[in-house]
Amino acid sequence: MRPMDNIKKFFFFLALLFFSACALRPPSVTVHSKPGVSIRGGKLGILPFQCLSPPIGVAVSDVTAANLLGSPFSVIERSYLSQILQEQGYSVTGITENPNLEEIGKLSGVDYLLVGNVTILSQRRRWIIEATARIVDVKTGEIVLAVLYKPRSDNDMLPQPTGEALAVAIRNETMK
Repeated sequence: MRPMDNIKKFFFFLALLFFSACALRPPSVTVHSKPGVSIRGGKLGILPFQCLSPPIGVAVSDVTAANLLGSPFSVIERSYLSQILQEQGYSVTGITENPNLEEIGKLSGVDYLLVGNVTILSQRRRWIIEATARIVDVKTGEIVLAVLYKPRSDNDMLPQPTGEALAVAIRNETMK
C-alpha cells in the first residue's frame, strides 16, 4: 500500500467523524425567564399546544406534562382542565386562541398556565421544526418563563423528544 493511500484514508476518516458528530448534535433549547421572578411551584394547568396538526400539538403538550411530574409544580390534567372550562361554557380550542387567563385561573384554581406552539414541516412526514412553551402567571397575564426548542436530527423532530426537552428545561429552570 502506498503512503498516499493511507493519508487519503486518514482524511476520509476525519471527514466522516466530523460530519457524523455534526449530525448527532443535541437539540437546541433556549430558556428565557423574567428577571426578578422566581417560580418555585404552584398549580400548573397545561393547554394543548397550537399546531397546524392539532394531534401533534396535543401530543407535545401531553409529553411535556408527563415529564413535569418531577418538577415543583402540581400538574393539573388537561382533560380535567377541559372539563372545568366546558362546564363554564368554554372550549379548550377557543381558550387557546383567545385566552382570558385570569378567568381560567379563577375557574380552575391554577396559578400558572403552560401554553405553547409547535411549528411543523409538512412533507412526507410531519417533522417538528420548532416548539415554544410559555408559563404564564394567570393573575397578571405575564409570561414568566419561555422555552424555545429547535431539533437538530430526525429523531429529535418527533413529539416525544420535543416534549421531554421542553419539560427538562422547565424543570431545571424552576428547581434552581
